[in-house]
Amino acid sequence: ALAELRAMAGATSLPGMLADVATEARDDAERRAAATLLQRLEERGKVRRADVVASLTVPRGEAHLDSTLVRFLRARKGDVDAATEMVEQAMAFRRRHDVDNILSRPLAAPVLKHLHAGIYEGFLPSFDRHCRPVYVLNGGASNTAIQNLLKPPPGYSDWSITDLEDFWLHWHLITTEFLTTVLFARATAKAGRPINRYLVIDDLKGFSLFGVRSLMSIISGFKKIAEIDQLLYPELLSACIFTNAPMAFRAPWKLISTFVDKATASKISLLGGASQYKPIMESLFELSTLPKQFGGTLEGSHVTSMEQPRCESFDEIHDMCAKNGEKAGWDISRRCVGLEHIPLSSGKPVCRTVEVHKGDAVQWQLGVEAHDITYSATFQPKAGGDAVPLDKVKVGAGDVRLQFLWTAQ
Repeated sequence: ALAELRAMAGATSLPGMLADVATEARDDAERRAAATLLQRLEERGKVRRADVVASLTVPRGEAHLDSTLVRFLRARKGDVDAATEMVEQAMAFRRRHDVDNILSRPLAAPVLKHLHAGIYEGFLPSFDRHCRPVYVLNGGASNTAIQNLLKPPPGYSDWSITDLEDFWLHWHLITTEFLTTVLFARATAKAGRPINRYLVIDDLKGFSLFGVRSLMSIISGFKKIAEIDQLLYPELLSACIFTNAPMAFRAPWKLISTFVDKATASKISLLGGASQYKPIMESLFELSTLPKQFGGTLEGSHVTSMEQPRCESFDEIHDMCAKNGEKAGWDISRRCVGLEHIPLSSGKPVCRTVEVHKGDAVQWQLGVEAHDITYSATFQPKAGGDAVPLDKVKVGAGDVRLQFLWTAQ
């Protein structure tokens, strides 16, 4: 049964992946392709060199520009034209969702506690033997906790799957930006060489048929996270290792694998009990840096849970976001308001109007729960004159919630 699961994952051996610490150009041909990609971007004019350096390099900085271009090239199998479009789409997403400033936009404490009590996750305090950051989940232990995510946090009367996904994706962007801008920079400095890949370990001990139902109830959120990661953060995963994998995981994995690209799926391995995963863990970690559940001696709270919705690595992220947000003047209450639900009929437009004055900043969000719609935003001067188009796009039920921020001049 385990062999069948591992075959479904597509990865049956780990040695090559476990030593993979950085994406860099393999040869002169790949370096030339990266240079061509950058030239193509500048010719098209939608994305500048400075934009790529400031927003997409991992770690941040001019020194990592070439490896970043190579990552996007490999994500599109070396096709320069396709990689050009991918970089432009990634930058468009970052601009619309203000991802560059996400570490200055903390979530409210009740929402964070709610997410942490339902999704058991965290970063280990130390890197592995290859100096890679390590992200850990206890997927098996969160069987019942996942269902609680569908209930409203304390103080929230309105709470839908759309609200859950919005806050969840916001938190995921925070943690991934922390990984790419902070942890990879620390790892690179410690290793004395570029580190732009990380390791994921998910312990499925305790995963049951109830866990299958719980996971399926929020599978759309996992799908959107996978889409975001594949667009914004390509080629960062060294390996994802599931330990204590039971046959009950077969159904959710079969579904998850449909929206994970083949290159990523090939880096995923499903292992059984301690006899299979302990040798792997011992090759990756000093025992003093490995949590006890994987055979190490590390103590402390490193993964969130219903009983302990705090962990050391996330405390650092929370503190950083709070300080950055206070400095930037971020009003955390703006992330505490549920959306107005507007039923739409085919062919009948619905309009919402907000009066603004010079200097006012207006932010709005839009999510679609079913079907597709065309949405647009315009500014109509009160004194008359032509309306100014601000935004127009087609939005579908499977899309990430749109955001827009506009300041009246």
